[in-house]
Amino acid sequence: MTPFMLAAALFAAEPQKPVQTHDFSVQEIKGLIQKPAVDVTISRKPADFPRAFKVRENFDDKIVSSVDQL
Repeated sequence: MTPFMLAAALFAAEPQKPVQTHDFSVQEIKGLIQKPAVDVTISRKPADFPRAFKVRENFDDKIVSSVDQL
């Protein structure tokens, strides 16, 4: 006999263990969720966007040109 055939014969000769089954549907597990008592505060720098238009301080040249158009 070859070693493989000998191993197969010994394996087949061993008695099989009975299969155990457990039914957990009857059991009830009670518990509480424990969470850490921590408040997280995130502060971030405000966004710095470029202005969409240029703020002018002096409209004198526009006022003078509008008077000339009348």
